Amino acid sequence: MDMKDKIVKLLALSQSPVEAEAQSALLKAKEMMMKHKISMLDVETEIPQVKRVITEITFSQRRDPWIIKLSDVIAKNYCCKTFFSCTRGRQTNTVGFFGFEEDVTVCEKIFIYALDCIHSWIKRKRHSIKSRVTAVELR
Repeated sequence: MDMKDKIVKLLALSQSPVEAEAQSALLKAKEMMMKHKISMLDVETEIPQVKRVITEITFSQRRDPWIIKLSDVIAKNYCCKTFFSCTRGRQTNTVGFFGFEEDVTVCEKIFIYALDCIHSWIKRKRHSIKSRVTAVELR
C-alpha cells in the first residue's frame, strides 16, 4: 500500500466517533506525514483552512527576548509559523501563530503552557533568593 493511501485512511479514521481512536489515528497520520515529508495538500482533495491566531501574550524585546525563540521552536514543532504584532509607538509585541486550524490550536495551548511553566519556575527562584537574603539579614 502506498504511504499516501495509508495517511488518507488514517485521516479518514480520525473522523471516528470514538475519541481515543480518532486522536490516535490523527497523531499517527501526522507522524507519518512529517517522517515522509508529505503535506496535507498531497493527501487531501479539499484545501484545509489556514487559521491565524493572535494570543494574549505580550512581551518586550528588552525584558523577555527569550519569548521569540520559545515561540519559534514551538511553532516549528507543530507545523506553524510565528508572527509578532506591535502597536505603533509601543515597545510591546503580541505573539501570534498561523497554520492549519488544528495545528494552530495545539500550538497556542502548548505555548501558553510552556510560558506558565517558565513563569512559575522564575517565581519559585525569586522566592528562594528572597528567603536566603532575609535569612542572611537576620543573622
